[in-house]
Amino acid sequence: MDRYKYMCMPLKLIPQPFIDQYNLQAKAKNGYVYIKIQKGMYGLPQAGILANKLLKQRLSNEGYHKQPHTPGLFRHEEKDIYFTLVVDDLGIKYGTRDDIDHLLGVLKQHYDIEIDWKGESYCGITLDWNYEQRFVDLSMPNYVKKVLERYRHNAPTTKTRLSLPTGPRQYGPQSQILPKEDPGTPMDDAGEQYIRQVVGSLLYYARTVYLTILFALSAIAQEQANPTDKTMQRVKQLLDYMHSNPMAKIRFRALDMILNIHLDASYLSVGKG
Repeated sequence: MDRYKYMCMPLKLIPQPFIDQYNLQAKAKNGYVYIKIQKGMYGLPQAGILANKLLKQRLSNEGYHKQPHTPGLFRHEEKDIYFTLVVDDLGIKYGTRDDIDHLLGVLKQHYDIEIDWKGESYCGITLDWNYEQRFVDLSMPNYVKKVLERYRHNAPTTKTRLSLPTGPRQYGPQSQILPKEDPGTPMDDAGEQYIRQVVGSLLYYARTVYLTILFALSAIAQEQANPTDKTMQRVKQLLDYMHSNPMAKIRFRALDMILNIHLDASYLSVGKG
């Protein structure tokens, strides 16, 4: 670690064989052992980022460098091989068997690894490849089903086609003015926690394969700090919508186009008027 961490541990929590082996009884003060953490230990909050930094350093020593404009994308300085890195999960695109064998050899020097040559799963996302037509479908089967079961949400009586309630239609000059609505009754702590959990459960799913519900999640997230019964109604409708549309897929096609976008704006968000 760049900066060492310190902690104290009650001596009574340490097994006697360890106390005897490291003479901890003599080092303890007031029944506690004081510890300086220089590398890492079980349960350390920084353990994930430390392991990721170490992996990046080991890859860099072998010629695999992070690309400047795409977070998480790595490329070898000479070989025809790219990969994305999420914590310790790699998605690899390679040109020849020698290239991939070199990368696997580097990883095997330091880690026990598992290899999926078909590339059918990555970061919880199922990948369905069609190499002839040059596209891939991304999906997360059973994800919505598990979310609905977790929150014990019953199926709606009719199919829900909107993820968020809409206001009355207005035409003319008044169409650009947001109507004032009743703020509703504040929720208790249990209701507030329920709303936060639903938003957190669906956010990764929305960002990866179901972009159309991002607007609804954004609207709910703006109210989750001070939620009301109106917020809970929005959450219930979103879950009804997920029950009616449980299986989303997003397709990516291989193109030669390189698209760069620079903008200073909010996307798929809603204002409070």
